[in-house]
Amino acid sequence: MPNIKKIVVNASPLIVLFKAGLEYILSDLFDTIVVPDWVINEIKAGTDLVSKKIETVKWLSIKKVVLSENIIEWNLGKGETAVISYALKNTDFKVVIDDKAARKCAKTNSVKILGTGHILVLAARQGVIADFDKALSEVRQAGLWVSDNIAQVLKSKI
Repeated sequence: MPNIKKIVVNASPLIVLFKAGLEYILSDLFDTIVVPDWVINEIKAGTDLVSKKIETVKWLSIKKVVLSENIIEWNLGKGETAVISYALKNTDFKVVIDDKAARKCAKTNSVKILGTGHILVLAARQGVIADFDKALSEVRQAGLWVSDNIAQVLKSKI
């Protein structure tokens, strides 16, 4: 996997990483981390710790995003639509998104994708996390669904 410098992140990966205490991985791996205003609003609408903690993070760059009509037609959530819309206009960014329908939309529109599992693989490869299995277990406990088969595929990529 080539060296990735810029990402635009959806709510679910952020929430899962924050809940697992692994949010620092993003700033350790990437130079530019964009979160669309739609995604921030979605996260801040929650009442959990993540909705409060997200406001204190200095390495996130919150950007106002105009939703692409082409992506709106996919009937995704506003956050997913904003993330993909941003990446369409900023082609040097990869999207970090886990939702199956959103991933299909991104692929159809030639937008480069990373999932939360792939973020963990990159973190393990670069020594940002010492124990891939532990990190994967933590994001699973935080709400990320990963089948055992996918977990094995991810682990084989380290």
